[in-house]
Amino acid sequence: MEKKNGLLVGAVVVVAITVLVFVYMQKSKLDTGTEGDNIPAWSETPAVGRSAETPLSEVQERVITAKHAFKSGKHTVAGEIEVPTPCHVLDAQATPSADGKKIFLELASSVKTGEMCAQVITAARFKVTAIGVSDAVWSATYNGEPVRLNLIEAGPNENLDNFDLFIKG
Repeated sequence: MEKKNGLLVGAVVVVAITVLVFVYMQKSKLDTGTEGDNIPAWSETPAVGRSAETPLSEVQERVITAKHAFKSGKHTVAGEIEVPTPCHVLDAQATPSADGKKIFLELASSVKTGEMCAQVITAARFKVTAIGVSDAVWSATYNGEPVRLNLIEAGPNENLDNFDLFIKG
């Protein structure tokens, strides 16, 4: 009886080792479609808008959505943007061109020094006004990097001085 148990255990061990070797061999023979040094040309070509050193996580374009109103020659833009911590302060400034046909929105966040702060992404609100023509073209940067500005026209009864954002994106 002991001899049968010993043979049975030995057979199970041999089968287990055989299965493990088979699985290992399958993983090591992964076909990537390349042979030796024949690496396809596209594999080392950087994506549009990034250098080979830029991580893919930084390629994604930042979009800032805000409400826009124009009344009596004055544009008002109000929105919010995510900052890395509650200790970050958001500075917003709108600068019109001399002819009022273009308006440049500059957003910059900086952290208050000397404070302990939790690493929690936090929404920071901004509101800017600028004088310009009714169909002025807006452009924006955030911390010096260009961003896409998605302006949603405020309704006729909306007051952007006391704005609440309920923007679905």
